[in-house]
Amino acid sequence: MQEFRNEDLEGPGPSPVQERTGPAWESRNGVGLVHALLVTLQGSMLGPTRFFRTMRRDSGFFDPLVYAIIFGSLSIVISVVWELALSAARNPLLDSAASGELLRMGPVLYGLTIILSPIAATVLVLVTSLILHVALLVLGGANHGFRTSFRVVCYSQGAGMLNLVPYLGAFVGSIWNLVLLAVGLRESHQAPAWKAVLAVLALVAAWLGLVVVLGLLVVAAGLL
Repeated sequence: MQEFRNEDLEGPGPSPVQERTGPAWESRNGVGLVHALLVTLQGSMLGPTRFFRTMRRDSGFFDPLVYAIIFGSLSIVISVVWELALSAARNPLLDSAASGELLRMGPVLYGLTIILSPIAATVLVLVTSLILHVALLVLGGANHGFRTSFRVVCYSQGAGMLNLVPYLGAFVGSIWNLVLLAVGLRESHQAPAWKAVLAVLALVAAWLGLVVVLGLLVVAAGLL
């Protein structure tokens, strides 16, 4: 005679809490550098909820920063390459001398971009993490420390790879990066979705304000 248990009558219980063991990038010794990098990129881009739900909150700063520098730098380099290529295509009336000058300047611009892009990516990650964490603190949604917010920002940098697509890639990548940040804050800090979204909107407002201030300073300098 078949034995019935309480679970059979009551239905399945709550889903078990997923263990925070990710991402693969921080366990790359067993799977290889490139494989771990690509698995982490795929997980963060295509399954952000599960990715950030299983991301370690309190591991070190170094591994996520290296990940962010890799994809942040690639994103900047790709943007510059596309800008140079599209600028040449948009200006077919350039004379041969101007075209030659552009070609001569190309390697210099590429070199400067490659050298400075890791620094730019690092500064971008640090400032973004600080703004997001402060915003989440003000909203009462920061249930864990700055390190958790920092790791979310770092592992959201893969969205920059959408810059590979000309014209719309940068715009779509920027929007998807904001989505990843909101999902990451919600899942890692276990904050309500609306608080995570408001923190991301505060970030957007802060960056826009910075751009306006810089623009005004440039205009003021030009008038002097």
